Amino acid sequence: MLLRPCFRATQNTLRKDFGVVTQHITEVTHRLAWQEYLIDATRLLNASQIDAAVREHYGPEVLRSMRDTIADVAAGEVGAQNAFEKAINHLRVGTTIVGLGWNLTTGLLQPIGLTQSMVRIGPKWVAKGLAQWLGNAARMESATAAIYEKSEFMRLRGKTMQREISEIRNTVSGTDSRLTASYFYFIQKLQIVADVPTWLGMYTKAIETMNVDEATAVALADQAVLDAQSGGQVKDLAAIQRGGPMLKLFTNFYSFFNTTFNLTRTAYGRTNFRKPGEAGLFLVDMLLLYTVPAVLGTLLKAALQGDTDDEDELAKKLIADQMNYLLGTMVGLREIGGATAAALDLPSGYSGPAGVRFFSEVQKLAKQVEQGEADAAFFKALNSSAGILFHYPAGQLNRTAEGVNAYLNGETENPAALIVGPPR
Repeated sequence: MLLRPCFRATQNTLRKDFGVVTQHITEVTHRLAWQEYLIDATRLLNASQIDAAVREHYGPEVLRSMRDTIADVAAGEVGAQNAFEKAINHLRVGTTIVGLGWNLTTGLLQPIGLTQSMVRIGPKWVAKGLAQWLGNAARMESATAAIYEKSEFMRLRGKTMQREISEIRNTVSGTDSRLTASYFYFIQKLQIVADVPTWLGMYTKAIETMNVDEATAVALADQAVLDAQSGGQVKDLAAIQRGGPMLKLFTNFYSFFNTTFNLTRTAYGRTNFRKPGEAGLFLVDMLLLYTVPAVLGTLLKAALQGDTDDEDELAKKLIADQMNYLLGTMVGLREIGGATAAALDLPSGYSGPAGVRFFSEVQKLAKQVEQGEADAAFFKALNSSAGILFHYPAGQLNRTAEGVNAYLNGETENPAALIVGPPR
């Protein structure tokens, strides 16, 4: 393949970095993958009948949003344009690795996402999907392999399930690529518990109730997984998640909550609140989208930490986590989630938007240095700051170190503290 030198649009200077090689290959691959679809989609949206129908039924804002999405997909991932944006990207990737790398607690929370699948395709079909998949290891492996043969999307799901993981996994990282991939292995495997029953349930629903062919059933099942569990490619992201490094700072880890917001809008739009039956179903949907996952997540973390004895404290955590879950669906509002914990006199653990957490960690480290004592808090702050800078899973290492220390000192008898840390 002939690689052409890449020039900046604003300066006629030759780029001398090796990034031009991978950039060109990425751009060519992206064009080959999307060009045919984008041409057809643009023609459809520009057709007078479709243009008029969308404007009449949904309004010009929706049409504009559809066209903006096509433009963003055509552009692909917008890389860093200067040294400052490269630095921002570096810190944001580091924050992702510190927050999700080897994070066993986050992995254990993934199956709770099935509550969103129930809203998207119906509890009956999620149950059918589970029934087809669950069994002994050989049966589960065989069912999963059959899905991968039918759906390339599901086969590559582990690499594209979340924007932040997708960015890191699709970066050429040389000899440490296997180590980097291991950071998210547990989360990716536990996400299968939500993805596979959702896919099987929707596939079965399409075959049994929609009278569609095999290819359409597979496409509908793929889309159901995206709608219920989110995805990390440009086409799957909300408009606020797309763009350059600066636009991504405040939307780290937002993809799943964006699907919660979308499912809420869908449930609201299809409900006639004058009919008690439909209003009741809407309340059930809201419980499945917000209350059930928030409560299950809180109880799971409390059980792992052995922190269930104080009922008043647990009740406060349930309230705070429920409020944070509600606020988490809106960019901007989710940034004030720490105020809920503070109002209930709970340690929030909140340190600003995830994308810029490095600066709060450095501030903590500076305070510890000022105290002049090399205690556990100093090494925790040092490790967190270094993890973001040098891209290693410092968050899980901190939890494990604290758990080991608490267990050896007799502060806890819970062996799970070695994984999730001691009770706060």
